[in-house]
Amino acid sequence: MHSATASHGFSSLLTLCYRRVGPVHVPLPLVLGVGQRGCITVIPEAGMDVLRSVRAGRPRLRGGSGPAAASAALDWIGDERIAIGGVPPAAGVAGLAEQGVTHVVNCRPRADVWWAGDLAAERAAFGPGRVAHAAMQDHGLRQRPAVWAAAACFAARVLNDQPQAGVLIHCTAGRHRSVMLAYAVLRLRGHESTGAAALVLRYRTGAELLPAYVRSVERWLATAPR
Repeated sequence: MHSATASHGFSSLLTLCYRRVGPVHVPLPLVLGVGQRGCITVIPEAGMDVLRSVRAGRPRLRGGSGPAAASAALDWIGDERIAIGGVPPAAGVAGLAEQGVTHVVNCRPRADVWWAGDLAAERAAFGPGRVAHAAMQDHGLRQRPAVWAAAACFAARVLNDQPQAGVLIHCTAGRHRSVMLAYAVLRLRGHESTGAAALVLRYRTGAELLPAYVRSVERWLATAPR
């Protein structure tokens, strides 16, 4: 599943994040589709370098139109059956199924889901067995696998075992934690590091892959038992 060349290339990209002051543009030929080229841009922001998506065209939205779709805007990651979004409003949870969602991974902290009630609403709508919780804080530092790895394995297993499943991965704004979790799921499903990063950055509006989060995933993949 791992590619030494791809891992080295992505590690070099992460090194550039800290050595360069301005944005770094890295071509990703072929990953973005036939006849298309894209790049990952590294932008220092608030003292923390991030990998930000640069895409041609608008993201594809899966599902129907209307109030339900508008209230819970999702970005589907190509044909991977993974959607990334912000926290859906309470009124929009029931409409997620109409957009193709069958399972949910909620990446918000325990205090947030308790206060807002989004995790409870998702479990009520889909059933507890179809909702996983990765109680992550968005601090920009290493994310402990104990917090998120089980949820990543849950999503990967659902996608592997159920060809019609669609997994929504969301945090609060759909920019950092959910993007990291989607990256982890893509890596578990056999994508190389550069390809997984290119997918989430291409299809998710405003996605940012924090280097510390990427390293958290890669270190876990390197040490986790198979």
